[in-house]
Amino acid sequence: MALNRGAPGGLAFDAGLRHASRPLAVLCDGANGTPHGGPLAQAACQQIMAALEAGVCLTPQVLDDLSATLERQFPDSGCTLLAYEANDRGLRITGVGDSFAELFAHRQGQWQPEDQLGRHQDANGHPTQLVGADVPISPHLCERSACTGVACWAAFLMTDGAGAYLSTADLLEALLPIGEQTPSDHDLQFCAESLAELAVSRGSHDDASVLMIWVRQA
Repeated sequence: MALNRGAPGGLAFDAGLRHASRPLAVLCDGANGTPHGGPLAQAACQQIMAALEAGVCLTPQVLDDLSATLERQFPDSGCTLLAYEANDRGLRITGVGDSFAELFAHRQGQWQPEDQLGRHQDANGHPTQLVGADVPISPHLCERSACTGVACWAAFLMTDGAGAYLSTADLLEALLPIGEQTPSDHDLQFCAESLAELAVSRGSHDDASVLMIWVRQA
């Protein structure tokens, strides 16, 4: 996981968590320029991870309740949400806001793009956020059931500071050295760091964060 690469002035508005032993991950992008964007993103990550660990389904009602609680703690601020969870039945990526997520499947000896998570933006390009938006939360979902023919899955969660500067081809290129082999934590960190730095080199002036998840099909 690479967090806040290229952050202006060293400010850190993105927060992320990856579970040490389970395929669970959360990435939140705090709204730059708000009073508590960074701390809000950190608190949202911690509370969403706790919910995933407890097996709570991230329904619109659950997210609305969480948003209301966080907004009272961190007024006049906002953040987005990406959450990844997997088990022996399949996987799910949940998104609220304008961050990026892409899913890849390893089939017949090669990596293939599987899905891109929809991004929430209004007609003016403003994100519908987990916290800080005046509209009901309606999360975008990417779900896949466990299926034959898929050896393993790879997912990339990216804040807009990274995702807006990276293509599907860039993500595929990062997967090529791994192939179907089980990557180490060092491998995943190297891939995430390389992609975040690539986004910065292409002109990103926002916090660039990338969280990479790899799961072998049961």
